[in-house]
Amino acid sequence: MGTGSLIALGLLAGAARADVKNNPALYAITLTPGTADELPYLQKIVGATVAQGVRRAEPGQFWIYGLPVAPGARCRLGVTLGGDDANALPNFTVFGPNQKPLTTRLSRDPDGALSLQWTVPASWPLGGRMPVQISAKPTAFSIRLVRFTQQESETKVAGLPDGVAAQLTAGLPASARPVVIPAPARPYTLTQTPLAPDAAIDLQTDAVFAYANAPDVIAGWKARGYTVWAMNGARDSQDYADKHPEDVQRDKDGQEISLGDSAYFAPTPGRIAVETAFFQAALDAGSEGVCLEEPEYWAKAGYESSFKAAWQQTYLTAWQDPASSLSARWRASRLMATLQTSHVASVLQDAARRNPNARRLVALHSPISYAQWGLVSPQYRITSLPDVQEVIGQVWSATARFPARYAGVRRDRTFASAYLEYASFYHLLRGTGKRLWFLLAPVEDNASPTPQSIDDARDHYEQTLIAALLLTGVDAYEVLPWPERVYGKVPAGYETEINTVNAALQEMHSQPERRGADADIGVFVSDSMQWQREAPNASDLDGFFGLALPLLQRGVPVQPVSLDRAAEPGYLRQFKTLLLSYDFQKPPSAQTQTALADWTRRGGCLLVFGGSDAYNGAADSWWQ
Repeated sequence: MGTGSLIALGLLAGAARADVKNNPALYAITLTPGTADELPYLQKIVGATVAQGVRRAEPGQFWIYGLPVAPGARCRLGVTLGGDDANALPNFTVFGPNQKPLTTRLSRDPDGALSLQWTVPASWPLGGRMPVQISAKPTAFSIRLVRFTQQESETKVAGLPDGVAAQLTAGLPASARPVVIPAPARPYTLTQTPLAPDAAIDLQTDAVFAYANAPDVIAGWKARGYTVWAMNGARDSQDYADKHPEDVQRDKDGQEISLGDSAYFAPTPGRIAVETAFFQAALDAGSEGVCLEEPEYWAKAGYESSFKAAWQQTYLTAWQDPASSLSARWRASRLMATLQTSHVASVLQDAARRNPNARRLVALHSPISYAQWGLVSPQYRITSLPDVQEVIGQVWSATARFPARYAGVRRDRTFASAYLEYASFYHLLRGTGKRLWFLLAPVEDNASPTPQSIDDARDHYEQTLIAALLLTGVDAYEVLPWPERVYGKVPAGYETEINTVNAALQEMHSQPERRGADADIGVFVSDSMQWQREAPNASDLDGFFGLALPLLQRGVPVQPVSLDRAAEPGYLRQFKTLLLSYDFQKPPSAQTQTALADWTRRGGCLLVFGGSDAYNGAADSWWQ
């Protein structure tokens, strides 16, 4: 490896934060007496004791912390006193090279805490433990909390701590100068968390979804150089469900539809008001964008009072049990799609009105996943909304592992399913000017993973990662959601793999795109796949996999193509062969049929599969 490559490689991890004028201080080391977190930093204790979370030293007693520091760093030790003698001051000694005491400055903060400050000598080794002795001279004292922070110096290269610069140039000619790669003009990687910044979850992505509207969370991430967008979902707590039972999605037995401890809600005006208020607070707190996650209606729902009222208002007839007939199912699913589309439009329009510069995103599962799971969330209609600027394509092991039938066997086919899901997103948005992000997830939504579940998650993560990277037209990634569910809960080797992947994804946008010929075989998918997935006659989605998997399993990169966009000029131009079945979906309009006929007249090969589907007789369909 050449000299230039060595320096460039060493700088990749810090590139994302290089746009901050003054690099944020390193994360604080918090030391609570008597806890496991304090133990690694204790070098010596002479007589001092701990009781009820307070360390006490009588005259002549002391203890020493060994704190890792950087050469030239400006250090601060914040000390919260405790006990009845809160005004008794400890004696502090910081030992530098050759165990000689350094000059320090002690002051008291407005909240009464002590603040000890000093500067590390330039000759101190990077990461070397600097002894800090806290002793009782001449009076006893008690300490409840110690918080250590340091700000590294940057005298050699702007945006690069001196200690890091020294490591990068060690053994190189004196003229060698690292060059900090500037942060990209727009984000290419992000994560999501409800938590304030913490060293354990700071992934050095370009952006973060704050799954919260708390000012301290948003301001904390922005202070560390991140682009911050607020994210919120369409589900809510059981407490909210108990207060608003009319809004909860319900099945035919009147049971609430929920996931874990959160319930699914119909997008009523009251529910939409809650979501707009959440995002308003986030924008007021400094969020630079908003993302509505998973606006979903279960196809098996439709029995809640709010949906019955929407049915009567839309169709001007009494509500019908969605399972009572094919036409009722068709009507119910289309109404659910309309309600969710209006839901997204209302939330994002409100955000645009409050802050026209705020980025407006939506996070959705793929058309294939929603049809498999029996959810209604019309991707084409939602992503076509003018206020949707960017889309998070949520594909991960939980969606891709859903059993698919091939050669008569129904089982997990994660790689193939993930590829089809990611590709369906790509062709849904291709050429629209709207930005697409691919989601990856190293673990599933499991708060207590086992070694077996982690091994399984790792295998599926790697399969979805490879599938995502095969779609070279996308270079923006949500590298993982919920880092607090990953770090410290999976083996160190897996953490290293995840970090390595994240760093590579960070640089994906700057790599030259290597493309062969565009894939020219497609199979159609559409929003209407979601409209015929429940009783009284759920269509067989195996028809889709029966068209796609035989080709994909033999190395043919078949592409899921949006039937809803087929009539757009030029949309089908790249394809030579298209596979179509109306057994599990229906054409959105007569214009679609005309567009397909025109495409075949221009030389395209359209292969039509299937027979007569029960939903061909849906009463409200345009072809009746």
